[in-house]
Amino acid sequence: MPSLFARLRRAAAPGPEPTLDALHVVISRAAVQGVVSGEVGRMLQRILSLSDRPLSAVMIPQAAVVAVAASAGIGEIVDRYLQCGFSRLPVYDGTPDNIIGIIHVKELLRLWRRPAKRLTAVEFIRLPHFFPGTMTVAAALTEFRKRRISVAVVIDEYGAPQG
Repeated sequence: MPSLFARLRRAAAPGPEPTLDALHVVISRAAVQGVVSGEVGRMLQRILSLSDRPLSAVMIPQAAVVAVAASAGIGEIVDRYLQCGFSRLPVYDGTPDNIIGIIHVKELLRLWRRPAKRLTAVEFIRLPHFFPGTMTVAAALTEFRKRRISVAVVIDEYGAPQG
């Protein structure tokens, strides 16, 4: 059996990207041949089936989104991170429906204990990326790779955050 490194090298070889149908076949064969367990095969098949679903079907709903106010201090942001575990948090101005940026909490950790002027979330935000709720998961993943991002705000047809 080839080593994992050799298999990964072959998998990364340049060439046309496989179609979803081809990936389904490869996963099925891998499960039948015992390369992956049946459970892992089923999980991979379910992941592939998500690709044509809209973002609105797989996002965290707006009511459940953990966000911080633009005026929040570093301590408050770190506390929120420790409560929820999400390292990237939307930052809002006024109300949670007015997302003005995304903050990466890990950037704040190095400043958390330093005595300094009171820093707020607005000083650390990155511009948010907005995707329509009708965008497919596959299209969103492509955009994530192109833009080198890992979080986006899903909006409805009126531009209001959905999640």
